[in-house]
Amino acid sequence: MRRGKMVTGLMVFLLVLSIGTAGVLQAKLPEEVGTKVRFGYVDWPGVTVKTAVAKQILEYLGYDVETEMYLVAVLYKGLS
Repeated sequence: MRRGKMVTGLMVFLLVLSIGTAGVLQAKLPEEVGTKVRFGYVDWPGVTVKTAVAKQILEYLGYDVETEMYLVAVLYKGLS
């Protein structure tokens, strides 16, 4: 039963993500914007999956993506 809920949740997430990015995938990169994106993530199962999806979407759009795992405190410090 729990596996079914996880699969359903993942499918809903991917559907919402695909609807939300449909127009973005057709956009071109402005010349004045850099193409390198760096972001950190926490090694939690849900966050790791979302980070991988975001990375693939950004790479598809032409960005050079670099991700790195950090502790929560380090990420919050970086945001401040």
